Amino acid sequence: MNTVETDVLILGAGPAGSATALMLQQRNPAIKITVVDHADHQGIALGETLPPQIKALMEAIGLWEQFQAEGHLPAYRTQSVWGNDAPIENEFLFQTSAKGWRIEKRRFNRFLTEAAASRGVGLMLGATTHFLGKEAGAFQFQIESKAQETLWLQARFVVDATGRAAWFASKMGTNKVRFDNLVGTWRVYEDSTPASDGHTLVEAVENGWWYSTRLPDQKMALAYMTDSDLLEKSSLETETWDGQLDQTKYTRSRVADHGSAENAMVVPAATQCLDTLCGEGWIAVGDAACTFDPLSSQGVFKAIKSGIFGAYAVSDYLSGNQGALTRHEWMLRDAFETYLETRAKFYQQEQRWPAAEFWQRRFEWITLSPDTPLIATKAAPQKISKTRYVISEPEEAFILSLCQTYKPAHTILEEFKHSPLRYKKPRNLILGLQYLLGENRLST
Repeated sequence: MNTVETDVLILGAGPAGSATALMLQQRNPAIKITVVDHADHQGIALGETLPPQIKALMEAIGLWEQFQAEGHLPAYRTQSVWGNDAPIENEFLFQTSAKGWRIEKRRFNRFLTEAAASRGVGLMLGATTHFLGKEAGAFQFQIESKAQETLWLQARFVVDATGRAAWFASKMGTNKVRFDNLVGTWRVYEDSTPASDGHTLVEAVENGWWYSTRLPDQKMALAYMTDSDLLEKSSLETETWDGQLDQTKYTRSRVADHGSAENAMVVPAATQCLDTLCGEGWIAVGDAACTFDPLSSQGVFKAIKSGIFGAYAVSDYLSGNQGALTRHEWMLRDAFETYLETRAKFYQQEQRWPAAEFWQRRFEWITLSPDTPLIATKAAPQKISKTRYVISEPEEAFILSLCQTYKPAHTILEEFKHSPLRYKKPRNLILGLQYLLGENRLST
């Protein structure tokens, strides 16, 4: 069996993994970087709109000119039917700026990995990875290549860029904390729409919302976003899909004259974050660290940004800066906490279906009085459930330790400000307290 030694092993060849490799190679040309992924950039072509700020990130990894030459369709505007029946035009849902770009994600991922490989980064796609443990300061892996060759790989440092699965981080004992159960049902249509109809459209409906955009290959991508438990079992069938599409006013007209559609597929889209984002010799980046709601239009953008800053942290850590990973985790947590607040404000703009369960789950009203005394329940189970929601296990443990005797809610918030968990925004912490009350982990 061949043995390969690498300084940094990046698991995942998506935008986050490739951006990490590109920036790390740029900062530390002498170190050996290897990227391994079980996928090979095949499969359904999903679309996404990149915000104008992507230019700065592509310049940072030295790919701006090449990106422009790829011929991605420009995105000058976004339409949203949100909070009222009429479409509102804006540049992007969470921010306003100039021109963006519409990409086909599979093709864009290939562009990034090929750029990394051209700069000397080792690349193995379609590979199967087995983690064997850590020995003598190095992480040990068995890799089976696409050609069914087996090798033994040793890495000083591991970057988890495996997407929302967070495969390696889970091996390190981390847990995911979810904030919803959003999924997207995607279908791609043969496009007969003129190029002038190139905007991205978001349209809210009673049980979720629709996303539609043109792809560079003359196709139209549609996604129906709802919670997994609200998604009809027959949603992948054409008849059910068409029935759901008929509930829209504007989205359905975009594909009224289109040709055949590819088979639908369900893609997870829940907001989630790891309770631990790094450890000795490893770090999580991109969706492996945390995921944003597709409404933010920041999926790929966030992944690349996370990869770039993750590369800074890895570079500093390998140079002897032991605090680099912790600082990176704080930066990610602060960004995620801010995102949660922005997400809540945007969903609360939609008030047309106040009785609909999908929207009720996202209103996130504050009902807890600052003076309400709270105490940990004596017979609380060790874990709420296999899947954690709203608040992480370390955060819960700290809250329960504070509440061994009755303590007003405002005092808990104040003590959080001086704790290792002080990244928690006040509003998000209050929602966490309300959740623990609902789960009988706290009582009044």
